[in-house]
Amino acid sequence: MLERLLVIVPTYNEATNLPQIVPAILKQDPRLEVLVVDDNSPDGTGDIADRMAQTKTRVHVLHRQAKEGLGRAYLAGFQWGLDQGYQAMFEMDADFSHDPAFLPRFLVAIEEADNSGGLSGAITVRVQCSGVFSFAKTGGGTFTGAFLGKNLTVNNGASVRYDETLRAR
Repeated sequence: MLERLLVIVPTYNEATNLPQIVPAILKQDPRLEVLVVDDNSPDGTGDIADRMAQTKTRVHVLHRQAKEGLGRAYLAGFQWGLDQGYQAMFEMDADFSHDPAFLPRFLVAIEEADNSGGLSGAITVRVQCSGVFSFAKTGGGTFTGAFLGKNLTVNNGASVRYDETLRAR
């Protein structure tokens, strides 16, 4: 059974959304934790994230000095999660374009695949509002090559991609 689960939420000027999205994620499963990766938001998003982390042990913050882009924020979050020993990592946007309500279904699907011996190493899943789930997407393009693994079909017909090679990267 997976015990250490991380949802990576990159932020830049998300002061309005962050106080809503973090509780919405945390209520989906008591094993879920959130890492806010903030790119020095001028609207105080990083400070809000810090205050949340002080009162919620399942919230963590990674501050970056400048806006470096969504892809780099996700990579920094994945690296942090791997360094901390998380077994599964999810990406979610702070603006609710990814519905946290999908997380429990994916946890079930991942655990079923893991119990059947289908998964090993780090598992990463991206929840998109379109109902398609993939490893990572930025700037309209999906990461390819070493980042993408095999496909896993979920009961609702959506596709999950997971990665067995990220640890070796």
